[in-house]
Amino acid sequence: MYQLTIAPFTYPVTRKEADASLFKEHGRAKSKGPLSADDMALVSLSLTEETTRPDTTSEQVATRDAAPTIVDGASVFGWTVRDKTADELAAEVISNREAMSCSKMQGILTLGETAWGEVQTYRETASWAEQMVIDSAQDWNRTSENIAFFGFLLDYTDAQMDAMFTAAAQVTA
Repeated sequence: MYQLTIAPFTYPVTRKEADASLFKEHGRAKSKGPLSADDMALVSLSLTEETTRPDTTSEQVATRDAAPTIVDGASVFGWTVRDKTADELAAEVISNREAMSCSKMQGILTLGETAWGEVQTYRETASWAEQMVIDSAQDWNRTSENIAFFGFLLDYTDAQMDAMFTAAAQVTA
């Protein structure tokens, strides 16, 4: 595949399409002879080369350039690496948390006896509704308000709750 540039536009084309487009753009047929130097100055045809996507960190994003650049006579689509915006990072955290879940057993085993004991101690003085939440939640979802309440009870940060869910997902029985 080639890149045909007829200033200011660039098109992906086969060599046959490039020849036809070149003559069509300049109102000529192949039988009318070669293009003038002025016509040729507006046109370039180059073979497209793919570049490998650069490595990025979890806080970066690589975007393929919209237009090729000419490097050593070849049309090359490069990559631009940039830091993710605060909004992109926040959306990623939310998306990751929405996917986090574990069974009650996985959660309790991960919390351990001491932390789960604190929840049980609170349960003794909790309202009937809170007791129902503690007793009957079979699946724990990271974005659940009830799970957020457990985190509050245990004085866990968001990062600690995320780590607990990551660890709980590894528990098998």
